[in-house]
Amino acid sequence: MIPEGTRSAKLARKGITNDEEMGKFLTAVFADTLNGKITLPKTAPEVGVPSRILSGLEQKLKRGVPIGIQAMGKLKRPRRPRIL
Repeated sequence: MIPEGTRSAKLARKGITNDEEMGKFLTAVFADTLNGKITLPKTAPEVGVPSRILSGLEQKLKRGVPIGIQAMGKLKRPRRPRIL
C-alpha cells in the first residue's frame, strides 16, 4: 500500500500508460521509501527446517560446500626474462 499524499501516490492516481511514466513512478516510490514516507514490512524470521527434511543438495548448500579449484590440463604461465 502506498500512503496518500506521497508523490508516488499522486503519479499512480493519474495512471501509468507508458515506460516513461513507469520510470517516474518507480523513482518516486524509491525516493518516498528513502525519505521514510513509505515503510517496508518487516521480513518474517527464518523458520529452521530440520536437516532430515532437506534433500542432500540443500543440506550441503546450507552448510557451505568446500570447493577446490584446480587447473584443467597444463597451464602456461608467462615468465619474466631474467635480467643478468
